[in-house]
Amino acid sequence: MFSRLVSFISLQSKKYNIDSTHGLPHSLQIYGFARKIYESEVVRFPELQQAEPVITCAALLHDMCDGKYMDKAAGLAEIQQFLCSDTPLQPAEIQAVSDIVSTMSYSWVQKHGYPELAEPYMRAYHVVREADLLCSYDVDRCILFKLDQVERQGATQLNFQEALVNATELFESRMLPLRGRGYYTTEEGNREACRLEIEALQRLLFWAKECRDKRSEPTTKHTDDSSEPMAKQCEPMAKHTDDSSESTTKRSEPMAKHTDDSSEPMAKQWGSADPPTEPPVGQSEPVFGTECSEDDRLDGIA
Repeated sequence: MFSRLVSFISLQSKKYNIDSTHGLPHSLQIYGFARKIYESEVVRFPELQQAEPVITCAALLHDMCDGKYMDKAAGLAEIQQFLCSDTPLQPAEIQAVSDIVSTMSYSWVQKHGYPELAEPYMRAYHVVREADLLCSYDVDRCILFKLDQVERQGATQLNFQEALVNATELFESRMLPLRGRGYYTTEEGNREACRLEIEALQRLLFWAKECRDKRSEPTTKHTDDSSEPMAKQCEPMAKHTDDSSESTTKRSEPMAKHTDDSSEPMAKQWGSADPPTEPPVGQSEPVFGTECSEDDRLDGIA
């Protein structure tokens, strides 16, 4: 079944011109995270094993109905038809996959809260949703998506520095507060998010330094002034990252405890205005802040 899923994703990506940030490479990336979360959660909740095929399909297929590339309803219908004709999934499982992929995006959750699904599919939903969020810490993917957006708009010259500024703003305002705001309900999701936060900040600082170094070279005389605001906007990120192992260790310690209040220290560190909350499984009302002016940007990479 896995090979058939991969083949379907490849064909759909070509059909709808889905770029690598949401195509097969991303599908395989989210599948890897989903497997890690699943293997951790199934030990605590053995009934989740019944939903393993649903988790596999939802993780791999979730962007094959992304409204950025196609009509969402049409894409969802194609997914359902494929699952019905090319996989051994039963009707209830196909419906579960449809429910998960159509309600797991950041913007959907921000506006509507979590859907009400029967177990074990509610836990399967969080496994796939959190795996997709974890992929959003990939700084290079975020930059590439922005560059692809600009190219789709007909730009003849791509500006890496502007894409880096966009990624920096996105991470500082949206990605870093996620744990403190209760978007991760699983232990493995929290652990991975803590690790990826640090890696993302280090990557942002790496690119900021590269751009500053390139700007100082003689060959960069013709570079426009956009690198200056980029450098300034990246500087605040340095407050969150330190090259010393002591600082990194302190930043990772809260997750090592695996306690329910582990997100509080990170929430304070990232300046989250919302107290850490762990949304109950099946929560039907939004449990997050209502400010969502940048939802579409985060949804773009999630």
